[in-house]
This record gives sequence, C-alpha cells and structure tokens, in this order.
Amino acid sequence: MKLTRHQMNRWGGCMRKFAGNDLKDLLVASLGEFAASSSLCKDFEDSAVVEVGGLQLLMTTDMGPLVGTDLEAAGRISALHALSDIYARGGMPKWALATLIIQSDYPSGAMEAAMKGLVRACQEEGVELKGGHTLVGKEAMLGLGVVGIVQNGELLNKIGAHIGDHLFLSKPLGVGMIVRGYALGLADDDALDEAVAVMIRSNQCASRAAVKAAVNAATDVSGFGLLGHLSEMLAPGQGALVYRDRVPVLTSIRALPSQIARTHWIENNLAYIERQRRLIGAIEIDRIGPLLDPQTNGGLLVAATKSAGETLSRVGFEHIGQVTDTDAIAIINGYEQTKGCF
Repeated sequence: MKLTRHQMNRWGGCMRKFAGNDLKDLLVASLGEFAASSSLCKDFEDSAVVEVGGLQLLMTTDMGPLVGTDLEAAGRISALHALSDIYARGGMPKWALATLIIQSDYPSGAMEAAMKGLVRACQEEGVELKGGHTLVGKEAMLGLGVVGIVQNGELLNKIGAHIGDHLFLSKPLGVGMIVRGYALGLADDDALDEAVAVMIRSNQCASRAAVKAAVNAATDVSGFGLLGHLSEMLAPGQGALVYRDRVPVLTSIRALPSQIARTHWIENNLAYIERQRRLIGAIEIDRIGPLLDPQTNGGLLVAATKSAGETLSRVGFEHIGQVTDTDAIAIINGYEQTKGCF
C-alpha cells in the first residue's frame, strides 16, 4: 500500500530525534544525584549489555514515524532501524517485541501493510517476533524492542578509537533531507526511491565485516547525524578530521536547494556537536547539511587501522577521515588540506 505525497505529509514522516543537548539535560535532571555514576549519562552506547548465566545479551528499543509513501517498506525500515543498534555492537538480534501506535484516522489497511513489512524484515534478519504492544495515538509509529547475543565475545563499543585510526562509513547520507524535500515538493519520486533503497538496506553485513576487521570503535549513524555520532565516539583528548568530499551522499541531494539544510533538527545536531567538540574548517551549514542530517537506519561508522580498510570496503564502507589528537572535529575538502588545518 502506498500513500500519496499529500497523505505522506499528513500521516507519514521521518525520524525526529529529541535534541541531543535536551536529552542530556533531561537525563541529568531526572536522575539527580545518580547522574554522575549512571551509564545513561556517560556511555550513550547503541545497546545495553546484560550478563545472564555467563552469556552476554544486548538490549535496545527504538521506534518512530513511518517513513516514505510505501507503507510496507516503511515497516521494514522501522524494524531495520531498531535492529541496527544491535548490529552497531557487533551482535546478532534474536528476539523482538513490536510497539505499534495506531492513528485513528489512518487510511484503511495502512497499519496492516506497515506491520507486514516489519514482520518480513524480522524474518529476513533471523529475528523471532515474540509479541508486542499497541496504542492509539495522534501519530502512527512503529518500532521494536530487541534482544540480541554477543558471539564469541566479539563486542564492539562506541568508545575505543585510537589516535591515527581511520574512519569508515558504510552508507551514504542525506535520507532525512530527501524525505523532507519530497514532502515539500522539492524532490521527485526517483529521489525518494533512492533514499528508501538506502534505508531498507540491513546493517548486518556491515556489522559482520566490522567484527571481522576487528575495528576499534563503532556506532550507527541515526538521529544525531554523522558528526553528532562521531562526537560521541571520541574520547577526551581526541578529535577527528573529516574529508567532506569523500563522505558518500545521495546523488539526489545535489538537486535540493541549500535552505533544505536549515531545519531545527540539523541546527539542534550542530548545537549538540559544538557542546562536545570544537567544529572547525569548512563548516557552513549549507555545505555540511548531509553530515548533520538525522538518518533513519543509517550506516555504520567505524574507527579502525588502515589495514582493516580492505575488509571493510568489500561491503561498501568508504574511507572518510581520521582520528586525531586534538579536541576539534575539522571538516576539510580533501587530503591536500590536512597540513596546518589546526
């Protein structure tokens, strides 16, 4: 089942992450005296590790609005977006519970199509859907709570990059900008299809390659954008160099007007990064919009030695930068600009 552009504007959407700075402030305020010691305020890992009988389990939950006009594809994307948090830790998702918010005026058959897509994605990824929960709300949403396993102790962590590590990204950026552009009549059906093709691609192969390559740090790129999640990967005393012209982006981005990058989601992500690291270099928001764009089921971002690049490139990872010994994230246009950029 498909929605028209008008129906998508009314009922559809894109992933809308709570602003990073607001989230940190909320956690500190709600946890009170426990905030300083709580992993909720320190780790910001993609999924939690729980020890059960000597077995390491991974737990996560994620949900959001249905993305795009094809509702079965939107359901698949919702499932894959939640499973990605397990893949970012190098784990294999095994069991899931679905959460479905049903919008009372949604078109007949719409939620059935979305659930069909979610179930199909779980089956394809080897995940057993054990049950779930339904609510009636003002906006249709779909997601999963997921439990996965860590195989042979091969757990990937967000923090762990070494100075001199190279940065690799497994998917192109810009899906949020394309979905918004489509909703505003600024992007056509081909552009939306390009974005959906990226969102509907599982991160399972990228995760297996990251484990095989023994990467030092990993995360998935979602609501805080590439630069937001990169800033979370960097330990004290670390910075990064990002080669803007090497970062893969959707080809349809080129046809969008520059003002599409000026949304409060992108501006919130910029503020989130600047609270954690200096951002220097070619940082005009119109030029780095895709690097700040919230992604739905975005790719994996990993830090690894140069020798790992061959293994990673076989499944589509692109070399986009390097971990440095500064407190800044520098955006430059290519290798030739590395000297003296700090």
